[in-house]
Amino acid sequence: MDTTTILMAGLAMIAIGGVFQVFIYPYLSGDIRAQKRQAAVASNTRTVGKRPGERAQDAEKRRKQITDSLKEIDQKGKTKKLSLEARIRQAGLDWPPSRYYIMSGVLAVVVGLLTFVFSGNLLYVLPGFFVGGLGLPSWVLKFLKNRRIKKF
Repeated sequence: MDTTTILMAGLAMIAIGGVFQVFIYPYLSGDIRAQKRQAAVASNTRTVGKRPGERAQDAEKRRKQITDSLKEIDQKGKTKKLSLEARIRQAGLDWPPSRYYIMSGVLAVVVGLLTFVFSGNLLYVLPGFFVGGLGLPSWVLKFLKNRRIKKF
């Protein structure tokens, strides 16, 4: 074989390989699909063709939606009723629930007696028992919890 023929065959093979590399290989390797995915991620399809003012409005709507979602989650967390043990722990106390109940009973008797001593009327004793036994201990736990949270 002639060297010119070998050289021409080699150049033809290189040209065919180049054409294959440029036009066919990206489809076989998945490079084209990867580039399309990257382009889709890089471009925000919601803002394509919109004016800057409209983009700002879309961003503001999205911010509002996120804020509303966070408020809703926060409200769900607040409506959840905590157990007595959890409330005592949040207040920073290391008491068992039985001690809390004993303290509530003592406070109920003390406040009930104080209302009787100061008012002299038995009708005021029953509300004094309720305030001293139920309201005051709950208020103290809430006060201690809030004070502890503020320290953080």
